[in-house]
Parts: sequence; C-alpha cells; structure tokens
Amino acid sequence: MIIDFIEKKDMNPEDRRAIAGIIKDGFWGKIGNYFRYVNCDESIKIIEEAITFDKGYYFKENGIVLGAALLGTSRTPYINFNRQARKSMGFWNGFMMQIGYGAFKPILNDGLKLEMLAVSPEARGKGIGKIMLDYLVDLARHEDFARVTLEVIDSNEKAKDLYEKKGYKVKKYMNTALLTRNMGFEGSYKMQKDLSLDII
Repeated sequence: MIIDFIEKKDMNPEDRRAIAGIIKDGFWGKIGNYFRYVNCDESIKIIEEAITFDKGYYFKENGIVLGAALLGTSRTPYINFNRQARKSMGFWNGFMMQIGYGAFKPILNDGLKLEMLAVSPEARGKGIGKIMLDYLVDLARHEDFARVTLEVIDSNEKAKDLYEKKGYKVKKYMNTALLTRNMGFEGSYKMQKDLSLDII
C-alpha cells in the first residue's frame, strides 16, 4: 500500500529510518563519495534528518517499507543538508550535497517534480517502481499539476527506459561530466510527462 508523507513528527520513526535507508541504497552510486567520512548507520541518520518529509509517499507491504518517493514543487524543498550534516560529513562534502540536492527546486508552479524514487534492493523487479510512478500521476492530477518532471542519470538506462514506457519524454540533456564523471555518469536527462496529453 502507498502512504503519503505527513508531518515528520507524526510519521512512524521506523518508517522514516527505512525511507532514509532506501534512499541511501538507491542513490549510493551518486552520493556515496560524499559520505566517505561516516559509517553506514550515521549516513542513514544524516539522510533521514535531511529529508524534509514535506511532500512524498512510500510503499509499504506487510509492515515493511519497500519504496520511497521524494517530491518537490516550486514552493517545497525535498531535502536539506544543514550545518550539523555538513559538520558530520566534512564541510566540503556537506556543502556539495546541499548545492547538488537542496538548492535547486522546480521553476514552474504548475509542475510537480519527482526528486528521488528508490525501491529497496530485495524488492526490485516486482513492479513496485511502476506502481509508485502510476501513483505519482494520480497525485499530480489530484493536486491540479499540469506536468510531472524528473531527472535520470545517463548511466541508468533501465530507469530511463521505464520512464519512457510510462510516457515521459526527454526535454533536455545536461552534461555534468566535470563534476560527476568520478561518480560513474557524464550527465542527466530532464524528462517530462505532460498530463494534459494523457488519455484519462
């Protein structure tokens, strides 16, 4: 079942930690280098504290969190690596995480952005990602957003193929090789699904 985020203080603490762990596992190839000075448990704690839990949802089955989606709008940040996180990670690593993941928000007021979507390793290949993407469109329509946008790195062809099958079109390619080559990718695709073109 899919559960929408509520205020962080009211969310089950075990679920919050599980969501942070899933985000960590799903994006470790991109962010792991920035957490090289902290252990696994501490990195999960930093990510949990950075997630705003303002907008998003997660997939839970038999009491276990199996997937999570962090969302953003022009008014809603999805993650914030604060001063304490930067102290734990090292100033430069924390600063780069803040710039890369916290400083940029969607520009269009009529758009909802999928910032991060991840499924736990043991649950991959079971269609949970597809269920969560379908829910994203339903949520966007319910809140009167005209489009959904997302970004996917060029080395993640499997995710890009899934998004294309779900109706997302590539709008732009951003070459970030200078900053990201050592993380295994040269750039990312900005993709968009225009909900007005969908057949309901």
